[in-house]
Amino acid sequence: MTVRIGPAAPRQPRWRLPAWDSAPGWWLEYAVLAAILTGLFLFYLTLITGGVSAGSTDWAMYVMHARNLLRGAPYGATLYVYQPEAAMYGAASYPSGYSLLLAPVYAAFGLNFRAFKIVTDLVLALSLLPIYWYTRRHLGAPAGWLFTIVLGLSFPFTALQDQLGSDGLYLLLSFSAMVTLLGIYDKRKDERSPWLWGSLAGLLAAAAAITRPVGFALVVAVVAREVLRHKRLTRFAVAYVAAFLTVIVLNNLLAYKDVSYAEQFVLSIPKTAGHLFTYVKLSSYLFVNPSSNGLRYVLWAGATLLAAAGILTTLRAIDPLPLLYSAAMLGVLGLYWVPNARYLAPVLPIYLLYVAFGLKWLAGRLPRRVARAAQAAGVAVLLVAPTINAVAIRHQPDTLITEPSFQSLSEYMRLHTGERELTVFWNARVLALASDRPVSSYPRVLRDNSDVTAEAVLRYLDRVRPSYVVLDDGFPADERRLAEAIALAPARFPTIYYNERFRLMRYVTG
Repeated sequence: MTVRIGPAAPRQPRWRLPAWDSAPGWWLEYAVLAAILTGLFLFYLTLITGGVSAGSTDWAMYVMHARNLLRGAPYGATLYVYQPEAAMYGAASYPSGYSLLLAPVYAAFGLNFRAFKIVTDLVLALSLLPIYWYTRRHLGAPAGWLFTIVLGLSFPFTALQDQLGSDGLYLLLSFSAMVTLLGIYDKRKDERSPWLWGSLAGLLAAAAAITRPVGFALVVAVVAREVLRHKRLTRFAVAYVAAFLTVIVLNNLLAYKDVSYAEQFVLSIPKTAGHLFTYVKLSSYLFVNPSSNGLRYVLWAGATLLAAAGILTTLRAIDPLPLLYSAAMLGVLGLYWVPNARYLAPVLPIYLLYVAFGLKWLAGRLPRRVARAAQAAGVAVLLVAPTINAVAIRHQPDTLITEPSFQSLSEYMRLHTGERELTVFWNARVLALASDRPVSSYPRVLRDNSDVTAEAVLRYLDRVRPSYVVLDDGFPADERRLAEAIALAPARFPTIYYNERFRLMRYVTG
């Protein structure tokens, strides 16, 4: 027997940075992922506070809707009384998805904000699972782990952590819908069983849309993709749209009405263009950190250039669905009356993936050793902002509902005002929830951002004719507008209750 002796094999280093597209065993992959998700969830729990935001009070509507579901009352019959002049302070009703999530928690624990937040944070952490699958599909497990950590600790995600809102649930459902669609396309199930898989995918997209109406962008993206690829509407697209619309119509009949947001959309080309430009800048929130605003913009500028390169170099190579979805999302958000960074959260994982594509393209044009160093540098840079953010972040919500003076006011109203008597208060939705009495807001800012005069507030009260008005000494806008309106006719506002902060006055018509 002849033994061939060749040169000794080169010694392999004990550890090296995994390649973007490496594939560990499934057990290792999901053990690491489970550890990351569990760690993020426990981290979120350490940041939970007992307060709830008094500035953005969508949460109060979701809780009142959940309470109606448990009481068997009509879904939209909350005690918040919508007024067109005060349309900027909330729609007449809110989508049902998040309220359905809160209902069993309310049934078990009552009005317990910590319980609500724990469930909300769990969903937020779980939303990173389909985002991981989306990233892994293109870049492999190590990049998926990295992106999960980067996004989970980034400011756009941690800013959602101590809030009651539908953002985390929408992220979970929308990315689940997108990953499902991409899987269907990969295995050509849209061609083999179009009616079945189109219907199932449409139902999942509808679950996202009844959580946040912007989920309609998933339908726009699918229809646009089918037309671009096949030059027509396929059976899969028809089944998808039919299943989606069936759920939406039923939801409109039984619960939330999509027209509730009609007043908050502005059909103006200059304003829409301005909003879209704002959202481009708001993508920098991925790199927000408490130590350096300059670092945020440096990282954002470099990342955006890489994302542009990633889009251009992969445009024909990968499925266009995520890009079409992003475009549809931005189109809808551009029409909404005010930009908000949290609305951009569903697009950021897609943006980050194209940043990685751009980095891969750049690394492919560098010498091997330099490319390896560029990959390591890219990983380090991506981790900088979320690491700083995670170390320094602290939540201090501007709570109202937990303040003793507000609880005292609410209790007085429950005991001494009628079930149908309307009260006007700047934070109508929170007072309606706390007092179990109908409450409406008053206009403070016009759509052109100009102030409302005291005379206009008084005319508004004369039109609405509430039974009571509440003046809040801790809210500056009340001093600038409501207090001045009361001063125009003080005899029409006799005080029937007051404490260290709030004054409840009976309203006498002129």
